[in-house]
Amino acid sequence: MRIRYFRIVTAAVLLLAASDCSEALAQKERSQSPKQQAKEQSRLRKEREDKIDKEIKAREDYHDSIQDKATRKRMKRNERKSRRIARGKSAPFYHRWFGRN
Repeated sequence: MRIRYFRIVTAAVLLLAASDCSEALAQKERSQSPKQQAKEQSRLRKEREDKIDKEIKAREDYHDSIQDKATRKRMKRNERKSRRIARGKSAPFYHRWFGRN
């Protein structure tokens, strides 16, 4: 009976020791220099940002496609106006004098 328990305990200890050793070796092989890690993180960040930008662009395109012609025209005009304001330029005098309020 004792021999049987001894064999089971010995087998369990050997299995645990072997599994810990293989994980330690695997981690050493996968380790990267800080420069490589930074490069990899930068690449992953860029991929995520590109994916998000594509999703946003697709949503904007869909939103534009479901509008009628008059609404698209108004959206385009307002977009140009907002860009001009963002750059710090005002509308030309004839727009200010004779334009719709």
